[in-house]
Amino acid sequence: MTSISALWTTLDTDIQQWLLHNPGTTFLPRTYVNQAQTGTGRTLSLNEHGEHRLSPEEMLFLKVKRGEVLTARSTT
Repeated sequence: MTSISALWTTLDTDIQQWLLHNPGTTFLPRTYVNQAQTGTGRTLSLNEHGEHRLSPEEMLFLKVKRGEVLTARSTT
C-alpha cells in the first residue's frame, strides 16, 4: 500500500488542501480516497467504510507540511 507522503507531489491540490486544513483528522474520507487513487493510479489501505486511516508516520508528515505552510505564510 502507498502512503500519503509517497503520493504527496502527485495528489490533487484539493486533497492536499483538505489534509492541511483538517489537522485533527485521522481518516482521509472515501471521496478523497477515490479521487487520490484515480488521480495517481496508486492504492491506499482502506477500512470497511472506504476511508484511509492515517498512520502515525503520515500524521507526522502532515504536521511538518502544515508547519512549512505556516512558515511560508509568515515570511511573505
